[in-house]
Amino acid sequence: MIDSITLKNFKCFEDDSIKLSKLNLLCGGNSVGKSSIIQSILLLKQNEDNILRSILLSELNKGMTYMSLNGPYIKLGSIKELLYTEAKDDIISISLKFKDHDISISNINNSKEWSVSSNIPNGSIKLFQFKNPLKYISSNRITPENAYNLSEEDINKNNIGINGEFTAHLLAEKKHSEIPNISLKHPKSITNLLLENVSNWLSEISENIEINSRILPDVNQAILRFKYSYSQTQSNELTPQNVGFGLTHVLPIITSILTAKRNDVIIIENPEAQLHPKAQAKLAKLFCLAANQGTQLIIETHSDHILNSIRAETKDSTISNEKSKIYFFQKDLEKFKAKKTEIKINKDGSVDQWPSGFFDEWDNQLDRLLW
Repeated sequence: MIDSITLKNFKCFEDDSIKLSKLNLLCGGNSVGKSSIIQSILLLKQNEDNILRSILLSELNKGMTYMSLNGPYIKLGSIKELLYTEAKDDIISISLKFKDHDISISNINNSKEWSVSSNIPNGSIKLFQFKNPLKYISSNRITPENAYNLSEEDINKNNIGINGEFTAHLLAEKKHSEIPNISLKHPKSITNLLLENVSNWLSEISENIEINSRILPDVNQAILRFKYSYSQTQSNELTPQNVGFGLTHVLPIITSILTAKRNDVIIIENPEAQLHPKAQAKLAKLFCLAANQGTQLIIETHSDHILNSIRAETKDSTISNEKSKIYFFQKDLEKFKAKKTEIKINKDGSVDQWPSGFFDEWDNQLDRLLW
């Protein structure tokens, strides 16, 4: 679990820290810093091997290492593009604090090398938290297709790809595996098996749906197929193109959560995309259940339905209010930097403040209609 993030001169952040809990919502308008928080984590994840090597060989390399800015997780361009516009110096730094240690990287004067510092004892590789699973589900998720690619390397790590592109493969290979966190078993599920529980949670999005996945070895691909139950029978098998687009879009999110273990970290961008408001609320309940049982979720969202569902689930004690944090980001136009407001959910589901611009557009438009 990541306890906190500190950013200095990184993109729109001059010098700021945020503390994280189990369930974390990053909210606010477009281009106000939400994605920069996520990118700072992914930059370290993308370079975890280089960082670890630098820590273990610090006496030889003086804690310096090359950092890939453009890789499988993120593409950030050049060092110059990362430097805060009004920076007083040319030092960019990102620091992550974990339970047992800290890791910091910094770049000076647009150097090709970054300095790495940490209080991980030499040789204590097991303490390096990013060697524990961190899953990232981007907003650019898979679209409905007849078939999807395979990746044994990824699914052996319970990794479905940053766009969910290996979801079909994982479900085909591990459909009869038990979900790691039994507390996430759906109330309608008879077993703890992955595919049954994915189907039942997906039924919260589209009622009475059943999903199956299988591998086509001749073409080295995996397929997803859906059925609907009605009356005493079932529909024919349906391809992803012939069910709602939102089902394909949300499937990687549900699968990632149900395959996660306690203390895993899952970063999700725009989980609400393509989903009906009721479906968004149901998905938020799954977020609450997972976070309350120990999975850390960092969610970038524009959805008031997700926010309000989390508030309601807090009131119903699905999740403790001590296990969630909401950050509302705005842009300080005078300094062209991000500024944050932490909003606390109380035990009764109320919030301790409601700043201007924080999910208030419904009220703004209603006022126009009424007055």
